[in-house]
Amino acid sequence: MSFASQAREEIAQHSLQLQKDCCVRAAAYGIACFAKYFDARGLVLQTEQELTARVAEQLFARCGVQGTVISKERPTGPVYEFSVKDPDEVAKMLALFGHTGKEPALRIRPENFKCQNCMQAFIATAFLCCGTMTDPEKSYNLEFLSTRHYLSQQLEAMLAEHNFHPHRALRKGANTIYIKAADHIEDLLTFMGAGGAAMRIMDQRMYNEMRNKTNRLSNCETANISKSVNAAVQVQLAIE
Repeated sequence: MSFASQAREEIAQHSLQLQKDCCVRAAAYGIACFAKYFDARGLVLQTEQELTARVAEQLFARCGVQGTVISKERPTGPVYEFSVKDPDEVAKMLALFGHTGKEPALRIRPENFKCQNCMQAFIATAFLCCGTMTDPEKSYNLEFLSTRHYLSQQLEAMLAEHNFHPHRALRKGANTIYIKAADHIEDLLTFMGAGGAAMRIMDQRMYNEMRNKTNRLSNCETANISKSVNAAVQVQLAIE
């Protein structure tokens, strides 16, 4: 299992353990906003992670909206789809989040965040839908990808509000919000409920720093020895 998958699993388990109704709704709202589509037709989320689809199903069920999960086989592997398409369920979902389904551009409605932990639940499930990160043994990079411009702007503002220092770029038609500083990634993972993944990054960072320090000292010592040997050779030549 990749590091990103392990982090996503931690976040999923944390999302399932939410207790307050407002936080459960905010978590479901994060899935809606970053699903494949969320409008008057309903909602469709496609993911390679079955756990993410199951989390979506359970969160929406706790909000009183029933959806279904199916598996689709593709050459690259199975894709899991969570959907809400029944007209009655779609109407309940739109009313729950305060949307009409006919908005020209989807925007996050702040009214769906009732307590200080709601935004935390929202960002966590947004990561489940569109987030990824590299293995800390290779580099430090965490990203959110979305084709929706305004949503990306608002998510970037949320992350900045909590001092995670995000940056945004347009790559191949997708809005990419990324964080590269290891300490900010650690803080964000902890914020989203992946404390174990944050600790693994911290351990890897300490190992990398120690290895780099050892390499610098070794290189310095090697250079000093080389200088001493060269000086001794020059003295010997001068004597001769």
